[in-house]
Parts: sequence; structure tokens; C-alpha cells
Amino acid sequence: MQVLPPSEELDIRSLEQTLYAKNLTNSYKLFWFSALLTEISMGRSNIGFREIIARMLAKAWYPIIRFKLFFGPIDKISDAVSYLKTHYDFPVDIQESELTKQILQLVQRDDRLRKRLEEFTKYVPYRFLSPFFSSGLRGLLDAKKNEKIELLSSESSTAIYQIVGDAINLPPAWVRYLSINQGILRGWCDYHLIMYLQQRNPNVPAIAAKLTAPQTRDLRIAKSFWHEIIQTQQVNDIYTKADFKEISFDEYGSISIDHFLPWSFVLHDQIWNLTPTFQSINSAKNDRLPNLELHFEDFCQLQYTAYSFAQSIGKHKKLLEDYYRLDARLASFNTHRDIIEPEIFNRILKNAIVPLHQIAYNQGFNLWQWNN
Repeated sequence: MQVLPPSEELDIRSLEQTLYAKNLTNSYKLFWFSALLTEISMGRSNIGFREIIARMLAKAWYPIIRFKLFFGPIDKISDAVSYLKTHYDFPVDIQESELTKQILQLVQRDDRLRKRLEEFTKYVPYRFLSPFFSSGLRGLLDAKKNEKIELLSSESSTAIYQIVGDAINLPPAWVRYLSINQGILRGWCDYHLIMYLQQRNPNVPAIAAKLTAPQTRDLRIAKSFWHEIIQTQQVNDIYTKADFKEISFDEYGSISIDHFLPWSFVLHDQIWNLTPTFQSINSAKNDRLPNLELHFEDFCQLQYTAYSFAQSIGKHKKLLEDYYRLDARLASFNTHRDIIEPEIFNRILKNAIVPLHQIAYNQGFNLWQWNN
């Protein structure tokens, strides 16, 4: 069944086959096509291998560096992106266009980086075209396929591009098709990328939201909620043990909202994963995991205080819904504004937090603890 917009003059069926799961042993074709779509959107139809590979690495930056997704044991994109981060320490939030530009400049003088890019050009540009020439490649030795694919592409009127030296050239009909259907094609490519990454990160939440730069977070409601609690309850910072009402802001800075499990892992702002702390502590913890042995008990107590407060006064319904999603028993207490026992609440929170904490740790998020 055809899933992409049809065309009488182009071989759309073969394009669909390029991203079939059975044709993907790594992520290269997915990022190649995604990079190709971006280049087309910039008005380019004759594009060098190096430009596309550089953009591939830039597109993989956020999934690998920001969100620490696993690409598979034989996938070399992670190695190349990690090399960039280790040797050049680009900011985590660098924009795709800027990183692409930086890579193209660095490759002129960094032989190790250049060799990494060249490894991708040995196969990716050619094997992406394999479905277009399946009959012509049948029975051919693997070592002979690149040469054959380059020849067949130069003779084809329906393949997505021709290979000319170390560049590709897209026919006008394909440029029109890719430009007109840009949104559909990006969604199609992202869908296959999500499926690819989900298989290799089966327990990681929000894969779909971890393909590109994260959206700006808005914690104003949560901050207002915690401020209200601090004004009416005895509340201590779970990391420093300091009383928010008594501590001088000159010592730790103003109050800010911390994601107990890093936001870049859970990718949400639900109240059961948020805790008030001091700005300096939040900055020190950054994108790391809290030490559960030191901080989890205090975190549970603070969360129970927040849940009980919201439940008893009957306000903050949207925030309460975050708790209700954790366990149906919490929602069942909503009818009469009853408060669940702290032992049950803590067990529910533990069942939510501890497995995610372990998965995040296995994924590469580092541990952190406050040392006064």
C-alpha cells in the first residue's frame, strides 16, 4: 500500500522502500533523507556528500547529546557526534544550522573528523538508491554495487537523484515533489526514525519529542503552586535541608523549580517530578540524577505535603491530575477530598520514580548529590 503522495513520473514506491525497517540496519538512511529534505527546502538540488553528512550529524546531535538515546551497537553516528562534543565542546543547545556550518569548517583541518565523515559517504549515498535499482543489482557482489548504482542513477529518469562524483543531483521533477510534499515527507521520515529509536530504547519515554531541540519550558504555574505551599507549610529544601522561610537568599540564591528526574529524560513538567530548591542548587545539579539514597525520602515527604495541600483545599485541579495519572487510587480519593495514607502515596511515587531513575542511569545520565 502506497503511503506517500503518488506521482505518474516518479518512482515513489522505491522511495517508500528505502525506509522499510527490513532495509535499516542503522540510522544512516533516515538521517540522510532528513538532511536531504532540509537541503531541498533551502533551494539546493546539487549537493555534496560532505554537506549532507555534516547535516546528518547536526540532526543527530539532540537525540544523542541532549537526550542520550541509544542508536544501536553498530551505528557510528553516535561515535561521530560524541567526537564533536568531546573535542570541541559545542553548547548542548547549539542550533542545527550552526553546527552544520561548524562541522564543514572543522573538517577542513581535522583529519580524524574528515575520515569519520568519509566513512558515511562510502555506502550511504549509494545504498539509499538500492530499491530504485533492485533488479539491476540482483546477484551482484557487494563490492561492485556502488559503481553499478552510480551508473544506473546516471541513466535513470525516475530515481530520486543521480550520483555525480562526490555529490548528488536531483532532477527538477523530484525537487518539485519533495518541495510540495515537504511536510508529509518529514512526518513520514520522523515516523520511521521514531520506530527505529523506540526499538533500541524500549523503556525510554517521549521518543517522538526527542528528535529535535527541546521546546521552552513554562514552570510559572508550578512555581506559583510551590510558593503558595511554602507560605503556608513547613517546607525544607530536599537537597540542603534548609528551611525556605529562614534561609537567606544570599546564601543559595532565589527559589527555583527542579526536575527531580532530569527534564531531558522525562520531557514533561508534571508536578510529581518537580521540587522547589535554590537556584544555585538547581544549577549545580543541572541535567543529572539525584542520589536516591540521600534525597528520595525527603522528596516523597515533600510531594506528599504538596499533594495533601492541593487535595484538601480543592484547588489546582490540573496539577492534581498529574498525581492522578500515577495511580487510580489517588484519583479515587478526589470525590470526597480524602487524603491517602502517606505509606501508600510513597509506594506509588516510588513505583513511578525508581524504575525511571534506573533507566536514565543506564542511558548515561550521571548521578549527583549535594555536598555542603
